[in-house]
Amino acid sequence: MWHDDVDIAIRGGYAPNERVLAVRLMDNEFIPVASPAYLAKNGTPKHPRDLSEHRGLYYRTPVGPQICLYEQDQQWHTVPVPEIAISNNGQWLANRALNDEGILLAPRWALADYIRRGELKELMITPKLKITQKHDFAIYLLHQKQRYLVPKVKITVDFLVAKITGKY
Repeated sequence: MWHDDVDIAIRGGYAPNERVLAVRLMDNEFIPVASPAYLAKNGTPKHPRDLSEHRGLYYRTPVGPQICLYEQDQQWHTVPVPEIAISNNGQWLANRALNDEGILLAPRWALADYIRRGELKELMITPKLKITQKHDFAIYLLHQKQRYLVPKVKITVDFLVAKITGKY
């Protein structure tokens, strides 16, 4: 990870190896959302299998479109949602959802304002949709162990952790 001379980084993903210190800042839970108009026209899915009748808006990951999974009876299942748009631009995908074009699976923190304003509705699908089988998918603040001893790095790390996690 540290190919450049970097003091700290904030990254979404999994906890890195032991060469770097990782402070978990927040969950990075992906949730399904759609516009109220899309749901009025196409219905509201209740189970992951229902998504096969809907249009999907997908993030492009380094290995291709993100996948939707769910766990039931201790088995993982892939959810086939017909793709209508794939992008690595979250705002562009959110705009497509706002324009009633499909169901978007995106980070809760990125969708919170849209949901609060009623522009997008979180879908209560059971069992919950996931994008990974791992449980340590989160937003992390990363820094090298020896750099934490540098006062400016320590102060910055401590400030960011307190501000983001609410632990002043």
